[in-house]
Amino acid sequence: MLIRRGDLKEYLTDDLYEAIDIWKEYGRFGLPHGGGPVAETYEYIMLIRAFEEEKEAAIAAKRRQ
Repeated sequence: MLIRRGDLKEYLTDDLYEAIDIWKEYGRFGLPHGGGPVAETYEYIMLIRAFEEEKEAAIAAKRRQ
């Protein structure tokens, strides 16, 4: 998806910043409840998965350059 600079403000929401903070904490400390993926909510796992997939895609794209 292409995001135009003029449309950027509608994507930079408090929810996005909170999601980024959750993903960063996951990267630093792992899953918060200590019981593996089954101890987390579906939404939490999907949020982490979405960020991790984007990270992996960015790394792969950089390697192809």
